[in-house]
Amino acid sequence: MNSADYLRGLRLHLLPLPRKVREEVLREVSSHLNEARTRGGESLVSETLERFGPPSKLALNYIRIWGVSTTFLLSVGALGFILGLLSAPLKLSFFGLVPPPPAPSLLYLLLLLLLVSISYRYGLKTGLVMGLLGGAGYISNVLLTYDLYKDWTTFTYSDIYSLTFNTVLLPAAGAVLGYLGERFWEIDIEMEGQV
Repeated sequence: MNSADYLRGLRLHLLPLPRKVREEVLREVSSHLNEARTRGGESLVSETLERFGPPSKLALNYIRIWGVSTTFLLSVGALGFILGLLSAPLKLSFFGLVPPPPAPSLLYLLLLLLLVSISYRYGLKTGLVMGLLGGAGYISNVLLTYDLYKDWTTFTYSDIYSLTFNTVLLPAAGAVLGYLGERFWEIDIEMEGQV
C-alpha cells in the first residue's frame, strides 16, 4: 500500500472524529510520511507505514483518545431511533389478519447487532446514545401503533413487560458494552506498551 492509499483509508476511518481533529491527524501522519520519504525514500515510507499498522487500527486509536464528534453521535442516535421505530412488533399493522410473530423482528435483531458493534467500538457515550434513542423509537412505535388503531383494550401486562424490557435492554446494553469496550481499549494499549 502506498502513502496516498494509506491516507485515503485513514481519512475514511477517521470520519467519527470532529473535523478539525481529523484534519490535524491527517496532517500529522502526512508529515511523518513526507519526512520518511525525504530521509530514506520509499523504503523508509514503507517501514513507517508498517509501524503505523493498518489505517483502521491507527484511526481507532485516535478515536479512543479524542472521542467521537457530535455529528457522529447524532447520526448513530438517529439510526438507533429509526431502527427502534421500525423494529417493534406491529400487532395491528396487518389489521388483525395475521397474528404477531413470536420472535423479535429482524430489524430489532439488526438494531441489537449494530448496538453491540458500535458500542463496543466507539465507547460508552456512543452506545448509550444509540441505546436510548433505539429504545425511544421502540416505545414510539408501540404507542403509535396502539394509538392509531385505538385498541388499547388489547394492551396486556405481557405487552407492558415486553415494552419495559426492550426499552431498558437497549440503553443498558449500549452502556455496558461501551464501558467494556473502553476497558478493553486500556488493556490493549497496556499490552502494546509491553511488547
